Amino acid sequence: MQLLKEVKEFRVETEEDAIALVQKFKDEQGAYEVIKSGYTMKTKKSKGEVIDTWFVVSITMNYNLEA
Repeated sequence: MQLLKEVKEFRVETEEDAIALVQKFKDEQGAYEVIKSGYTMKTKKSKGEVIDTWFVVSITMNYNLEA
């Protein structure tokens, strides 16, 4: 059995942290290749007012490098 692809999701507090995390995974490629990455802003509202904001970073890694 061999792991071919993996998707990881992280929560970070700022857009700068999201960009830095994506870049970190791209810089550390070796046993894997980043084939897709991105981030989205999420908000939590209460009574129509935004009470919390965060970013979800999604990174898809391909481990099938010899194919």
